Formats: sequence, structure tokens, C-alpha cells
Amino acid sequence: MKLFTAGADNAVKVWELRDDEMCLLHVMTHVAEEDRRSRGLSTDASGDEDKQSRGRGAYGAAFSRGAKVYGLAVSEDGRRCFAGGTDRNLKVWDIATGTLRVALAGHDGPVGALARFHHSRTRILTGSGDGFVRAWNLSGSGACEARFPGHSGAVLAIAVSSDDSRFFSCGSEGCVMGWRASWRENVEGSFSAYTMFCIQHAHRGNVVRSITCTKGTGGEDQGTLFTAGEDGCVKAWRAEDGTYKCALIGHDDWVTGVTVCAYGKTLCSASHDGSVIVWSVGKLVRLEKTQRDVVQGFLATIGK
Repeated sequence: MKLFTAGADNAVKVWELRDDEMCLLHVMTHVAEEDRRSRGLSTDASGDEDKQSRGRGAYGAAFSRGAKVYGLAVSEDGRRCFAGGTDRNLKVWDIATGTLRVALAGHDGPVGALARFHHSRTRILTGSGDGFVRAWNLSGSGACEARFPGHSGAVLAIAVSSDDSRFFSCGSEGCVMGWRASWRENVEGSFSAYTMFCIQHAHRGNVVRSITCTKGTGGEDQGTLFTAGEDGCVKAWRAEDGTYKCALIGHDDWVTGVTVCAYGKTLCSASHDGSVIVWSVGKLVRLEKTQRDVVQGFLATIGK
């Protein structure tokens, strides 16, 4: 089993579980500091205002100054790793060798949100501090096929539905957006999307940090959308139309991460209070809460 981590050390790290121990396989430096200087890119997040996107603060508030990796995704076949950061590029890494395959430019701000499609090996979505969601085709030229405005702040997270027909984005301005997508797999430039709904002030005007979606049964049931915000709540919405369902209360600080696991039956949320809560998706109730010492113990294990 492999584990991928990224953060303010400006690197993507690949780990493998061997005999109950985490072994470091690769360290993939996102952008070398000397390379940034040679290309005239600032290594200071507080650089000239005309070079900073409106979403820089939303990405940089929780980290030290300097180059860093904000977003991470892994291809379905486990061969490629996608990363985005302060250099504004989408980078594609070869996992087996830890080498950089390509760097794709286009965003005018830090790239902090990445999501791949479940049934396509060529398409990936990114979101940036410039407020745009971009669709990329990794086959052929690796071009950006389309860009979608809608967020007035930084795009902080993107989630894709299990059938790849919809994707969802959330931003630092507090909005959650649902999009209907379509494309032809082997036709470059065929990607298109339109807005299904926009939830204003989804978390009482606070920043929405993370988003995920469960699989629906079809028809009117297109799954449940979960969002995590700086109001300390996880909120549930109808993925079909963005109708509010309920709020999950239990954290004492910002909720910064949320994901669906175990075949869509459980939801996990992580918070600045140092806890991880496991929720039942069907009943929308809390099952278990893991405290700070357990989380820190895990981080200490992979840090050896």
C-alpha cells in the first residue's frame, strides 16, 4: 500500500507500508528554489501584489513563507501523481521512478485543488487562487481544454461524482458550486461544463475548505455532497440540486478535510482541533472520534 503526502516543505513524498512500517520511496521536489529564481518567480508568498492572485492569502495563511505544494491527486492506475502549488503549474510525476513527466502552465495563482475523473485516464481538473476551475487533457499536447469562472475567491477543493457526469467546487469566498460536465474521451478540446447550482454562504459566509460526494442510486438520488468549513461544521447537501440537508456538529475548530470511504458508508472529517471524526453516511450521525494524540502518533510514524 502506498501513501502520498505533500506540504509546506515544497515536496511530494511517496511512502509504502512494509511490515507495519512506513518506508519512504521518493521525494519529488515540486519546484527547486534555484529554478524559481532563474525563472524570476518569487519564493516569498508576500511578494509583489501585482504578481499575487486574489486567493494567495487563502492558501498561504496556514503555512510558512516560500514555495509549497497545496494539491495532490493520484491516477486510477497508480502510475502518475498530480501536484499543484505556488508556482501555478500542474505537475505530473511518474510514481515508479519519482521523475517529473511534464509541467503544465495556465493558472494565474497557486494551484491548490486537484481532482481526477474516475473513468478517464486523460482528464483532470484543477482549481486555483485565480478563481478558475480548469480542465486538462493529458493526452497529446496536455493542453488546458477549458476554464470555468464562478468563484470570486480561491478555489480550494474539487470533487467528482462517481459517474464522472458532475463535479463540485468550493472556495474561499464561501460558495459551493455544482457543474455538469461532458467530453469525448479521444477528442481533444471536447470538454465542456455548465453550472447546475451555486450555494452562496454555504457555511455562514466562512471559507469552505473541503468537499466530497457519495455515490447515488440513480434517478433523483445523485448522492450526498459534504462540505467542510471554517465554521467548525460539516454540512450535507443534495448533490442533484444543492438542497441543504443537515449540519454535522462535533469539531471545536475549523474543519479542513472531509472524505468518503468504506464504499461510501462512512465519512471522515479532520479539524484544526486535532481530531478526526468518523460519521455514518446513511444515518448522518457520529460513530467515532479520534483525538489529537492518535493523529500525532501517526504523523510521528511516517516522519521517522
